[in-house]
Amino acid sequence: MSINLQALLGKASVAASGDYRAHFSLFSEQLSYPEFQKYLDSINVACNFVKDVVPQIKALATDTIKAVSRKIDPHRRHCSFEIFGYDFMIDEDMKPWLIEVNTNPCLELSSPYLARLIPAMVENAIK
Repeated sequence: MSINLQALLGKASVAASGDYRAHFSLFSEQLSYPEFQKYLDSINVACNFVKDVVPQIKALATDTIKAVSRKIDPHRRHCSFEIFGYDFMIDEDMKPWLIEVNTNPCLELSSPYLARLIPAMVENAIK
């Protein structure tokens, strides 16, 4: 089965080629990593998403911060933070590709998953 998965970190929205419409309706809301893993398992994609893909995504995100660290906070202020939104695409080999980084990400609580995830993320950011 040839698939083309697109996952947006944090949202993990999925689109699949081939029978696109059948898959699209399954993912009208965002998925947690365990829910996304269940989907991968259901279509027989041999991948442990958290073990194999998430570390690659974290490495890409880390590289972007390192690349612009002096521009993000040139005055080295203490007790400040930024929240960024990262968009990734995952190819058929389960390799993540960074699409863009948003400096003003949408924090809309538009699904039950995001209603749990976003408040916890913001709370952890200001601790």
